[in-house]
Amino acid sequence: MEKHCVWSPTTITPGEAKKPLSTTWVFKQKTDEDGNLSKFKARLCVRGFHQREGLNYGDISSPTGRLTSLKLLLTLCHINKFPIEQMDVKCAFLNGKLDKDLYIKRPNGYNKFKPTKYFKLN
Repeated sequence: MEKHCVWSPTTITPGEAKKPLSTTWVFKQKTDEDGNLSKFKARLCVRGFHQREGLNYGDISSPTGRLTSLKLLLTLCHINKFPIEQMDVKCAFLNGKLDKDLYIKRPNGYNKFKPTKYFKLN
């Protein structure tokens, strides 16, 4: 997390209007084609259901394209014999910029900054 500058340790005094969100770890076991265990994955997720409208979230939207644009693109690829590949990008915040300060509580088991109880997301 430090390598990618995801957060910065911070303190929140009781009188401040900042409400840090809690987090949870999600663990998965990945298997190969034969069903053998190949690797373990861990994902840190913010508990978004604790958010309150107007306090720590605004409008929620998902950028999607129009179906007619997709059909046009596929037609042009077919006419010009361009190869088409499908891919799935699972990084919702890859290029996202935060326009407001968001704070999370220290994740369970993350003891590098022991006295720090909160982190500000960068």
